[in-house]
Amino acid sequence: MNSEKSGGTFPLQETEPKRLLGCLISTTSDTGPGWVHGSFSDAPGSMMFVDVGNKIELVLSRGVAFSLVGLLQVLVAQNAYIRDSHTRWTCEAVESGRIAVSCRPDPKGSIVASWVPDPERITCRVEQDLVEWRMREDMAMELAFALVRQLARVAAGVEAKSA
Repeated sequence: MNSEKSGGTFPLQETEPKRLLGCLISTTSDTGPGWVHGSFSDAPGSMMFVDVGNKIELVLSRGVAFSLVGLLQVLVAQNAYIRDSHTRWTCEAVESGRIAVSCRPDPKGSIVASWVPDPERITCRVEQDLVEWRMREDMAMELAFALVRQLARVAAGVEAKSA
């Protein structure tokens, strides 16, 4: 029997000022692959989704980007353990190139991730200030790694147009 299972719900929040930006949850079946689902409110300056026609942009403050990196990895690992509690989950290399990440030249140095919507891997529905997001496990890990690379480049003082 192949039934869908879900893990715990994790809040994505900002610490200063303290506010809830959205919630993330993982779902999977017995055979995988799993998905990461999110429901968010736009919070300009912290987290914002922008539909740019042929692509979606996710604009994050650095602090929110750090939180999102960790949550994405926890949610993907959670799916692996839900499928098989004896799994030895490892953070494997992920395909790159489907998600572009850059740093905006604004005073806060916002991090911008962009991708082309693909109903088989990643969807995002933006309606006014509410966003629903669905991302397959491999895309969630690709986003996490792309954010890590960009955050590391910023911390190292490397000016980069994309990572």
